[in-house]
Amino acid sequence: MSELYFDYIKTRLGQEVLQDEAKKSFCIFQTKDEEFYLQDLYIDPYARERDILRDLTNQIKKVSKERGCKYVTASVIPSALKSTESMKLLIWWGFELISSTQDFIILKKTLKE
Repeated sequence: MSELYFDYIKTRLGQEVLQDEAKKSFCIFQTKDEEFYLQDLYIDPYARERDILRDLTNQIKKVSKERGCKYVTASVIPSALKSTESMKLLIWWGFELISSTQDFIILKKTLKE
């Protein structure tokens, strides 16, 4: 089922997917100019370990640099389920707050050369 969903993401929304079936994780993203926009990141609850997160973030950094991106942006919707965990994860990874409205927070991480 996930392959069908990922095909939909690519075809309908123009977004891309980094996936690691063995580690049960994926992220959905877009790149434009110098920006890598991290739409969604998911790690199976039974497989949530820092090593898996580190591997996925390393993949994100690699793709970002290959495409000439200088920074990664991400957003959090505070009213969404588990939004506090999402914020903690992004802060842990080194993201900084860029802007926020009542129910939308944008964060940014500048990539090192």
